[in-house]
Amino acid sequence: MPHQATSAGRTRGTGRRNPVAGPVIAGLLTCASACTGALDGGPYRPGETGSAPSAHFATTRLRRLTQYEYARAVDQLVGRAHPETLMLYPIDPRTPFDDDADEQDPTASLVNGVELLATETAEDLLADPARRDTVIGCIPSGPTDDACMRSFVERFGRRAIRRPVPSDDVDRYVAGALAIATEEGDFYAGAGIVVRAFLQHPRFLYRVEVGTPVDGTPDVVRLDDWELASRLSFLVWGTPPDDALLDAAARGELHDADGVIARAEEMLLDARAGEQAARIHAMWLGIEILPHSTSLSAAMRDESATLVREVLLSQDRPWRDLFREPGTYVNDELAAIYGLPAPGSSEPTYVPYGEGTRQGILSHGAFLSHGGSTGERAPIHRGLAVRRRLLCETIELPRGFMPPPLPEPTSGQCRADLLAAHRTGGCAGCHDRIDPVGFGLEGYDIAGRVQSTEPGRPECTIEGAGMLDGHAFAGPRGLADLLLEDARMTECFESQLYRFAMGHSSLTDEDSQVLAELRHGLVDEEFTYGELVRVLVGSSAFLYRREPE
Repeated sequence: MPHQATSAGRTRGTGRRNPVAGPVIAGLLTCASACTGALDGGPYRPGETGSAPSAHFATTRLRRLTQYEYARAVDQLVGRAHPETLMLYPIDPRTPFDDDADEQDPTASLVNGVELLATETAEDLLADPARRDTVIGCIPSGPTDDACMRSFVERFGRRAIRRPVPSDDVDRYVAGALAIATEEGDFYAGAGIVVRAFLQHPRFLYRVEVGTPVDGTPDVVRLDDWELASRLSFLVWGTPPDDALLDAAARGELHDADGVIARAEEMLLDARAGEQAARIHAMWLGIEILPHSTSLSAAMRDESATLVREVLLSQDRPWRDLFREPGTYVNDELAAIYGLPAPGSSEPTYVPYGEGTRQGILSHGAFLSHGGSTGERAPIHRGLAVRRRLLCETIELPRGFMPPPLPEPTSGQCRADLLAAHRTGGCAGCHDRIDPVGFGLEGYDIAGRVQSTEPGRPECTIEGAGMLDGHAFAGPRGLADLLLEDARMTECFESQLYRFAMGHSSLTDEDSQVLAELRHGLVDEEFTYGELVRVLVGSSAFLYRREPE
């Protein structure tokens, strides 16, 4: 059985150090940043300078692949992300999305984790001959098969760094890999070195956007086709561009707004677009992690994801229909909790709500779970979720502030009495805006069950009456109807998708101008998700970037 290269220059199965592997890996990694131009260097395929349209531009920073994107990228490259990815790759803070470049400072643990993951992923690939041969794409005639190694480097490298590998770099990769293969007497030992090097390549780990300078606007660059392919794929699919999208970039089909929009329309028909839309909404609404049993949490996430996929992608209905839907997608376990007829399935199945105050995604157990195990504070957390996530309001707690513990209830004291203490003194301003919204959802517990009295306090009747900016409502249906009449919710989601696409949570004055242009491009507030994506990817903010000051 051929030996396989591992970290520190050892040969798998023997424990013997390979005196060639270490220097070769170091050389290839140096080549990754120096031979192809540093991260702030010029593009691979220089373009001609030109003039930009009269428009505002988004300032974007260098973005690292998120944990989710990294796992999808590795899976796309080698057929399986390593099981240790979630432990070794950084967890990305949600602001509310996971791709905020301002939160991605490089650390030693990132470097060490990526190196270990690259090594383990290469070993895992080489240990699976069928998957290995599919990834390599050719059967070598022997350890020194230059043509097979070159074909592998060019094809795998293009997919890894999301653009063609320059010919000089291909020569260096091939020479280094064949040196290892010759030393080991094993072609696949050299191929493993290639995999390890590309999985640590700066242009694999980071979404590098160099672009071409624009005449008359020195701080603005026009992104090239390869960079736009990456922007498009990470936005619409949550993955790196596949071979078909890279081929489109090679043919110059993404060179203008019409080409980018046309490709986006095709991509929105792919199942990956539904998965990504569901994930974007889960981050926006804060429903990724839920405080219930494994099976119940999974059922709730599936419920919301299925609604998003069906309404927004399969049926291509207005985005606002997420808040109007008169039914939901439940399995038997979740239907029992909601008090709905069991669909007779363990998979999410459409069931009408019937009479009551349920309506749309705000009725889902996932959204009503805001507050988690702190049931006493559920009205606060739910009110915060509505204000911050659905209306994009800024409600900041003082730095280092910890809310005081709620007092133990005395006989006859109800939740409203306990929370009234928060609406006094310096806390009153925020709580007067938050609590009334949360109390309007009190008719449901944190799993989405109907409740008419407080748990453990039968004397405390729940009316479920709430207020949003002077307007009374009861339950998710009443709240949804109010939000649908409020332009702020629609504008909030538009700005959130823009934040996700640009990779930053804070908005500048110029970002506000960009958003005004995007909204002008929509026919009316009843736009579909696809229409919003098309307007966004065809905008100057997507096709160009302004350099940070």
